[in-house]
Amino acid sequence: MASPALWHVRFRAEYARVFRACYATDFTVALQDGRWTFTGGSNLGALAGGPYDYSGSATLTELICTYKSSADHGEFRLRKT
Repeated sequence: MASPALWHVRFRAEYARVFRACYATDFTVALQDGRWTFTGGSNLGALAGGPYDYSGSATLTELICTYKSSADHGEFRLRKT
């Protein structure tokens, strides 16, 4: 496994087609078995769900990220076609 790196990631999100949020967080990233694995977290404030934790992995063609807070959780996937 390679040494961890720090990636600064920016998100833009839309909820219920009404609320929009833009925020940034840092991910600690390491290359492991041909995939970049990452973890990180952000506190989005009380109105946006508070602290969130993120983890996932990425290749050149796919990104999978799980997220969770005390009020929300889920997964998003991005795939290059």
